[in-house]
Amino acid sequence: MPHPFAFFLAKGWDNSNPKETKSCGQRPGRNKLSGLRAWAFIPAVAVLAFLFIAACPAAAGYPDKDQLATGTPETKLSGITVGIRPVGTELPEGTPISEIIKLYGPPTSKEDAVVPDGVGGTRFYKWEWPGLRMSVATYFYYGGAQQAMVESHPAYIDVWGDAPRGLLGVTGRRLQLGATLERQKILYGDRYTIPYTEKNGAKHVQMEWVDGAELMIDYGPNGHSNHIRLTCREK
Repeated sequence: MPHPFAFFLAKGWDNSNPKETKSCGQRPGRNKLSGLRAWAFIPAVAVLAFLFIAACPAAAGYPDKDQLATGTPETKLSGITVGIRPVGTELPEGTPISEIIKLYGPPTSKEDAVVPDGVGGTRFYKWEWPGLRMSVATYFYYGGAQQAMVESHPAYIDVWGDAPRGLLGVTGRRLQLGATLERQKILYGDRYTIPYTEKNGAKHVQMEWVDGAELMIDYGPNGHSNHIRLTCREK
């Protein structure tokens, strides 16, 4: 599934009101990471947004209420809290990249997907270990007199592999790489969708909560998960 990289470019947080959340479409009032409260929307990416929706029909709308997952929304994968928040929610703040690097060491590589006008985009931090790999995506833009890069907390967390290692490849509710759909049902219930199943039997499962938290799990032909993605999208 492609990353919808440039719907919104740059959200930061301060601690003046921990329960306050704002729309990703609002522009920030200050060009400091500690004071930013909203995403700056870049009109140039409208075409990219359309292409993403066309390529991924599930992104064009939200599940019916009777398909929404129940219980506390999932917000953590590999010990990392996803950091993009829909309006009006009280989900926890995301884990800063600096803390992720303390947890897993420097990334194996970094890759930027920049919007056409060059003012921002998405940065992918990638880690690789034998049998495991992880990607953490953030949004960024350049602002202020010095045109410094302002970067969000994680927007997407992806992890691939056949088995977890410590926290790596494990969700907040303890669903891990290598688990089965039956195990997922035990932990999360039976509110999920299967957008498509491949000819070899591999399944792509999606769960979404009313707050906008979204968990996607790929199950291989053997019935065991080999990819987990966590994100939280704007309503």
